[in-house]
Amino acid sequence: MATGQVQDDAAYGALNLPSRPAGWSYQDPVTNTLVYKVTDPSTPGTPNAIPHYSEGGPYISLPWTDAASGHTMYTLQILAANVSRLVDFDYEAGAFSNWRDAPWGQMDGSFSYNPQTPRIAHYTSGSGVIRYDTEAMAPANTGNFPGPSIGSGWFQQDVNDAWFVAYTTSTGQVRAWNAVTDEFQNWGTVNDEPHLVRDGSYVFGVNRSTPIDVEQGDLATGPTWELNLSNIYPNMAASHPSGTTNGYLIGNDANTSGGPTLYYYDPVTRTRTYIGNPLDGSGHHAAQWYHNNPAGTDYWFLVSGYGNSSANLAKKAVGLRRLSGEYRLLAHHYSSADQYYSQPHATISPDGKLVMWGSDMNNAAGRIDTFLAIVPTKAP
Repeated sequence: MATGQVQDDAAYGALNLPSRPAGWSYQDPVTNTLVYKVTDPSTPGTPNAIPHYSEGGPYISLPWTDAASGHTMYTLQILAANVSRLVDFDYEAGAFSNWRDAPWGQMDGSFSYNPQTPRIAHYTSGSGVIRYDTEAMAPANTGNFPGPSIGSGWFQQDVNDAWFVAYTTSTGQVRAWNAVTDEFQNWGTVNDEPHLVRDGSYVFGVNRSTPIDVEQGDLATGPTWELNLSNIYPNMAASHPSGTTNGYLIGNDANTSGGPTLYYYDPVTRTRTYIGNPLDGSGHHAAQWYHNNPAGTDYWFLVSGYGNSSANLAKKAVGLRRLSGEYRLLAHHYSSADQYYSQPHATISPDGKLVMWGSDMNNAAGRIDTFLAIVPTKAP
């Protein structure tokens, strides 16, 4: 249980992580969670190597089986020099292999949610939405793929690999496409980040006006937006909101103080429910995990904090939060968050077994590396 446990800087410093090579593992000094260092200065050979934004993705694939060893494998996306680098992770041997460049960059690619196609990824490009085989490293377009050009960033997909949403950074338009029905929707101009409810029901656009307002769109009926939903109100600077399977997690309320105030917003009833103050400082909430609970009645989502300590999830911590109120501390990330990209931006695999984050290792001369934790599990 997370009860505000602080990090152990002395024990962490003794690990000497800045000098450790990619693939090196350690146990978190407080929780004993197994953590791997995914990158180092020569792997993949860039100044910084970080995970993608929390609310996009998934940036970790579903598990697949290695034909030679029979081991359970995952493929990870790492952002390095604005290029997505892919690497395979052997869950049983704890080894990384097959680093390669993907043909997409930041916030414009994601893995399939279909357990039958764990090595398939999707990405948005100038030529449209591409279905891509990360084993063959080649397009694997089928059915209605490739899709139309929907944007150049903030790419998100639903849990059925059906609806895809992106943002055209040059014109500020939110566009959606359904790979099953081949339906294209242009939602027009907003001035910031679209978000997709993961069951493929609604899309949101954010306008950074004063106050910030959110526009909600029903994908079943198509454009236009329902405007000025002030009862959503996320403060994007405090907390990236994340689309759940049938709802929306939001951040700071304009009428409260003391840091992010977490709510669950129901797009059908247009109401929100207060579910706690997870962090006194700043953090991110990643709810791309399907949770095997499409009803969304009580599921877990990921929280990574980098602000002031709180009564539950302490500063420099990554943990899991339940809608009903339970906190679990996974590990401390030990990132000073002195730079924007050294905020941990923790992200979770669709099956909930792996969590990835970025850290400057208590400001190791400003370098940021990616770390991967094994979520403790047991048989039912």
